Amino acid sequence: MTNRTGIEWLSLNTASSTPLHRQIDEGVKIAIAMNRLRAGDRLPTVRGLADHMGIHPNTVSRAYSGLVRDGVLVAQPGRGTFVPSEVDDLGAERQVRLDSIITRSLVRALSLGFPLEQIEASFTREVAGFREDIEDPVKRGIRS
Repeated sequence: MTNRTGIEWLSLNTASSTPLHRQIDEGVKIAIAMNRLRAGDRLPTVRGLADHMGIHPNTVSRAYSGLVRDGVLVAQPGRGTFVPSEVDDLGAERQVRLDSIITRSLVRALSLGFPLEQIEASFTREVAGFREDIEDPVKRGIRS
């Protein structure tokens, strides 16, 4: 378990129309996807992140609560908020969740008129890009 006190994996844009809690939500998800945050890593405290970013603690709390509710993070009272470790007995539940995410995205793209071939090609490109970022983080300037 690593205590990630540095917050280089997150940046917020106060000029954006995207609410700050959603920017934190997406920032955490991207950091996990890119291995900037790893299983077992401890995130900054609500107050610590709020102070560092110059935002209200309720904004951070709202983002963390949503991430915990969605299973992206795990809160351990008195210990902190962590990126969860892989748990084998949740494999089937995780697969159902993944299938649901993919299905929602597929339905949304189809409803916008994209043909299956284009969706598949785009998905394949995106997966390849993530794979490249994860396997060679220095290449794209990603610090791990």
